This record gives sequence, structure tokens and C-alpha cells, in this order.
Amino acid sequence: MDGNRIASGNLILILAPEEKRPVYTALQTNIVSFGMFFSILGGIILNFSNYTFLYSFTLILLTIALLLSFKLKDNKEEKAI
Repeated sequence: MDGNRIASGNLILILAPEEKRPVYTALQTNIVSFGMFFSILGGIILNFSNYTFLYSFTLILLTIALLLSFKLKDNKEEKAI
């Protein structure tokens, strides 16, 4: 959890425009804090299904997140253009 927080925090610092970094960092912190409750959601899903469904659902969501991450653009490239 801590490694993810450090890596995503650094990504925000790299990608965010300098004047919006405080806002982006605050939003990222709030979103990550909200994400801690997903373990409760996982327990609820597991209560009504099985591990195969839960892991398959997680794998689908991670694949979607990976595909969406390819749409991220480096802020330095945009400034150079």
C-alpha cells in the first residue's frame, strides 16, 4: 500500500502542471483513501459469490485500468509542442 502511494504520488508530481500540483495531489490522496474501502466491497461480493468470480472481476477492472493508463500523456511533451 505504501509503495503504491509513493509511486502514484510521484506520478502526479511528474504529470501535473506546476500550478495545479497541490490540487492534483489532494485529489489523489482522497481517491486512494476512498479505495481502502474496496476491501469491504470485496468481502460483500465474496459473500454472494466465490473467489473465482471475485478474482475474475478484479482482473477485468485491472485490465481496464491498464488500458486507460495508456491514454496518459507526458506533460513535458505538450509544453515542447
